[in-house]
Amino acid sequence: MTRDLQLSVKELNLSVREATSIFELPEELLKEILSRLPARSLLSCRCVCKRFNIVTRNSNFIASHVKRASTLNTTKFCSAFIFGSDLIGGLYEHILLKNTNDSVTFSYVRPSNPVSCNISIVGCCNGLFCAEVESPCVENGSHFLIWNPITRENLFVQKPVNSSRNPYIIALAFGFSHKINGYKLVRIVSYPKLGKSSVTVEVYKVTTGDWSVFDVTTLPCHEPDQVPPCFNDPLILFDISVPFFIRPLKQAFHWVTDSAGIEDRLSKAVVSFDIEEEQLNFFSWLDPFKIPLEEPVVIDTLNDSLSLIVPRTSFLNSSFDIWVMDDYGKQVSWTRRFTVERFDGIARPLGYWTDDLLIMTTYERYFFFYNLKTQELKNSPFLRCFTTFCDYVETLETVSREIADAGRAVQ
Repeated sequence: MTRDLQLSVKELNLSVREATSIFELPEELLKEILSRLPARSLLSCRCVCKRFNIVTRNSNFIASHVKRASTLNTTKFCSAFIFGSDLIGGLYEHILLKNTNDSVTFSYVRPSNPVSCNISIVGCCNGLFCAEVESPCVENGSHFLIWNPITRENLFVQKPVNSSRNPYIIALAFGFSHKINGYKLVRIVSYPKLGKSSVTVEVYKVTTGDWSVFDVTTLPCHEPDQVPPCFNDPLILFDISVPFFIRPLKQAFHWVTDSAGIEDRLSKAVVSFDIEEEQLNFFSWLDPFKIPLEEPVVIDTLNDSLSLIVPRTSFLNSSFDIWVMDDYGKQVSWTRRFTVERFDGIARPLGYWTDDLLIMTTYERYFFFYNLKTQELKNSPFLRCFTTFCDYVETLETVSREIADAGRAVQ
């Protein structure tokens, strides 16, 4: 048995007689043992025997392993894409960062599909990456790629048929829908129309391989009394500020957008997209008299709450406030939780790696880490241009519609 397999058996306190082989264990017990192994070890197990191969490829087993891996901090990474300007052709590098024993370690990820053209990461969910890939060899110039770096399985997704009109891309997102038991790729776009602007939402379902398209005519709001009347106009979506990484909260994606000024003060708002209902909503108005909004605002999640990182930048140093929505969906519940003062040099926060650790970048786009609780800095092991980051966990999740059958469920 491999070391990981031996540890898994030991965790379950199994007293297996010497005459009993692990190959003879009952099915459920074998699944329990294998589900505790890292994804890379499970790949090796597939080569051990036919039985292991069948068990680890079962859709229900994969779902169970994804659920377990996603809840263990020991299996979570920060996946970063950096631009290696010293490489021939200036290629992107994919690295995994891990925070252990107060130190940041890293490893390279061998690409499952070497890409020498422009790649823009849309998101990452349950071990699957989604990216927009620009290529002169593809009709309309680009397509989407969903892939698992561990299994090296990938899926190319063509844009909707009507996208040949080269729309203006407002926002992109990728996540899992419990309702359909599958993944969704979301595009919020605007197609040029004579005399007026409009907003269209396009949703691709991996389980069916189909795009659904609908126009946005209004932005419903759960708290209409807390919102100025002009803010339900979908045209405010054109001023969405796209974050470096968007992670869903309560089965919804959230963005900050500029909106009409109030008494000569710049005003912003939060809009959301419900993954299950495929509905764009006006989520929350940000009161400029309460939250200073002079600089670009970063939206993220902190301790399972919606959070705003609000910079206050001067010529010589940077400082910022961290606001948290204590009661999800309640505009009045925005509360300032942290303040970082007199940060030497021009730097800006990009989002959270963990609940305490911020990823920050310098003016030259080199990145480092800042601990909110200890107020300590951690330098990055890289001195190259940072492009994007996302949460990542190694799994055996598949992009194959034949394997991802209706019996599978990721909780």
